[in-house]
Amino acid sequence: MPRPSRKIDLLNAGVAAVLNQGATQTTLEGVCGDVGVTKGAFFHHFRDKDTFVSAMLQHFGDRGVATLAAVDLGSQPTACGHLRAYLEALERIYSRDPWFRRGCLFLIVAQEYEEGSPIRQQCEQGLARWLEASTAEFKRIARSSGRRPTTSERQLAEQLLYTIEGALHVGRVRDAKGGIRKALRQFERYACAALHIEFAD
Repeated sequence: MPRPSRKIDLLNAGVAAVLNQGATQTTLEGVCGDVGVTKGAFFHHFRDKDTFVSAMLQHFGDRGVATLAAVDLGSQPTACGHLRAYLEALERIYSRDPWFRRGCLFLIVAQEYEEGSPIRQQCEQGLARWLEASTAEFKRIARSSGRRPTTSERQLAEQLLYTIEGALHVGRVRDAKGGIRKALRQFERYACAALHIEFAD
């Protein structure tokens, strides 16, 4: 099997470092050391640190899109089954993937860049794409239920984001196991009520 390129190695190491310690504390020397390349090799792929951070954000977003795209949600015959499959897919991603269980790279990086900066704007766009995809999923579920939701699909997507990120952050502080599963199960009750779906224990 061919070895990943050094560029991908650097991006993987950079994402892991930023998720663990933030963008400000992540140094090019540290990332190069983790990968075993010189700074000259780094600058062969990236112009500067901001270019690197921008590429990491794209890399992180692409991984999330690819992971969810692999889940066949359209095959669910009922709104209840569709909602459960969607939330179970998110649970697998956010409890098992070593990147996503650390939290959202867009949120972590956005806190360290000034409002209006290109990196901050890229973070905002990444979050917007996540919310748009989630909103679209809730719209498909609502169509299956055949009834008008009591809250907008966009509000459901936003609440889902808050639920996931809150569970991840609290879980890290408390070193709690299964926090994301419990949080998503509670969210499922809320979403079922909003979408007029009977909650299945």
